[in-house]
Parts: sequence; C-alpha cells; structure tokens
Amino acid sequence: MRWSRLAACVLLVCAAGCSRPLVNSDCEWPRTERLRNLNDNALFAEDLAIRYADAHRGRRSGHFVDWDQYDGARETCMATLFAVVADAHHVTPARVREALTHRGVAFDGVVLLSFLAMYVFVVSRVVRRIFRSAPDHPAFVLSAVVIASIVLSVLGVAFLHIWAGAAEVFRVGNQHVSYRGERVPWRAFMPHLFAAGVIVVWATAARHYRVVAGGEPTPEVTSLLD
Repeated sequence: MRWSRLAACVLLVCAAGCSRPLVNSDCEWPRTERLRNLNDNALFAEDLAIRYADAHRGRRSGHFVDWDQYDGARETCMATLFAVVADAHHVTPARVREALTHRGVAFDGVVLLSFLAMYVFVVSRVVRRIFRSAPDHPAFVLSAVVIASIVLSVLGVAFLHIWAGAAEVFRVGNQHVSYRGERVPWRAFMPHLFAAGVIVVWATAARHYRVVAGGEPTPEVTSLLD
C-alpha cells in the first residue's frame, strides 16, 4: 500500500540521519569522527553531552543527586564540545549553540507526509464504513461523520505527537530525547492540526458521497445541508 511505503520511508530517512557509530559517554569528541556541516556537528556535540550527563549524573548512573547537578554536568560538557566544534568551523560557541535550532525541512516534511498518508488511509476506511452502515439514513450518516471528524482528529493529533517523537529518536540516535523533543515543530501547531484533521474527514466524506451518489444529493441530504 502507498501509505505503508511512505511510513517505511520516514524510518529509513530517520535511520540514515542517526547513524553515529562513534558515540560515547566520556564527553570526548571521537578522534576518528569526520567533520560534517556545522548543524550536524552541533547536534552530535549536544547528544554526546546528554549521554555524558546520563552516564555520570543521571538517575540510572548511581551518582544522581539532583537535577541541578545533572543539568550542570550536561552544560559543562556541552560547552567543552561546542568549543571543539567552533574551533573546527572557525565560528563562536554561541554560533554552534544557535545551530541547534536549525532543522532539516526535508526530514520534517517526510515525517508529516508519512503521517498524513496513514491518517488519510484510516479516515477513508472509517468514512466508507459509515456510509455503508446506513445508506438510507442520511441524518445518521451526517451525525456519524461529525462525531468521527472530532474523534479522528483528536486521535490523529495524539498519534502525530507519538509518531514525531519516535522519528526524533531515530534522528538524534538516542532514546533519551530529553528537551530536544520541544524542538519538534508540530508541537506549536496542535490546534491547527486538529482543524486540518477535521477538514480531511469532511473532504473524504464529501468525495465518498460524490462517488456513491454520483454527485446528485437525495432530497433527504439536501434538506439536511440546507
């Protein structure tokens, strides 16, 4: 199916972007790690700092005291590694930190499109079942579409959050995403995505109605729409 192929694509893209065989928890830049572009190196340095804090001050490290010490260890290590990256790219450490906010449009686009493909597939199945359940009762069909649009949109927003989070794990190459999850762009547009989900359901229902009814509404449906 097309939706499953698109879903597989996002996993492949994410996996390709997170292949970092030289990670360590010692707050050291791997000697054999080749220099990439500034954005990639900044993300890698940040990940090494998080791994260092997890290993030396995290809850499972055996040395956890409080979150202030954890954050301090992470930031100290990050500053050290940012200095390495800054020196390699002839920029300031502040410029390296600023590079963390730069995300690849292609990556986020694949994540969103793969989710959209799955959402449209599910919506099509649900709408088709609604129309088949009571073809001679347009009032029931209309009510069911209204309810389905709300329920599916709520579930869609929730699943997109999970889907984007899983993709972020692949992108950074670390199950502990930490505060990096706040950078996922869709988090700031959940109300807009909910509205878009409702529109998709109604557009799918309208398209299915045109196919079933040949574009000529029955008197009952006409009275409902009026």
